[in-house]
Amino acid sequence: MPINDKNDISLGSGNLEFGTYTNDVFDTYSDVGAIKGTVTITIEREVAEFETGRPLVVIVQEVIRERVMLRATLAEVTLANIKKSLGAGTVYSSSLPVFLDGSSSALRGTLQTGKVAVNSGTLLKFGGTPTHAYIGIRFTHKRADGKRTVFEGYKASPAGNIALPFNESDWNLTDVEFRLLADTNKTEGEQYFQISREA
Repeated sequence: MPINDKNDISLGSGNLEFGTYTNDVFDTYSDVGAIKGTVTITIEREVAEFETGRPLVVIVQEVIRERVMLRATLAEVTLANIKKSLGAGTVYSSSLPVFLDGSSSALRGTLQTGKVAVNSGTLLKFGGTPTHAYIGIRFTHKRADGKRTVFEGYKASPAGNIALPFNESDWNLTDVEFRLLADTNKTEGEQYFQISREA
C-alpha cells in the first residue's frame, strides 16, 4: 500500500489549555502545563435505523445522538486545574489555611515528627454546589514536519470525577475528563468543536 503523505503519520502529545468563561462569555486560555501519556478525543454518533419489509431491510438512518469527550492526564496539578476539572470550587491566592483544630500547622510530610506552620499560598475550597462551570478547551499537537494540528472544544463540561494520587515510587499524574456540549449559538452542524491543520 503506497504512502500518500508521511506527514499525516503522527507521534507524540502536545499542549493543553483550559479556557475561562465569565457570565457565559469566553475570557482567555491558560496552559495547564506538562501533560503525560495520551490525550484522547472521542467522537460518537448514535444512529437509529428504520426497518421494514420482509425480510426486514434498513431503508432510513438518522443520527439521534452525538457525544464528544476529551480525556487527558495532567502532570502539573495546580489548584486552578483541579477547580476547572471539577467545574466548581473557589481558589484563593496568598491565603493561609486554617485547619479544623484552629491552627495553621501540619505534619512535615516526611519521616520526621512534629508539626510546623504552613506557609501562605494557594487554597482551594470545594463542595456543596449543585451546578458547575463550563470551560473552553484547546489542544495543540506539533507534527514532525513542524506544522500544528489544533483541536478546540467550544463548551466543555467537566465529568466531575477526579483522583489525586500520591505514589510512593512513581509520578503523581491526574486524569481529567470533559464532555463537550453543543454551542447552540454556532451554525447547526458546527456546534461542538473545530480542528485545524497547518498546511
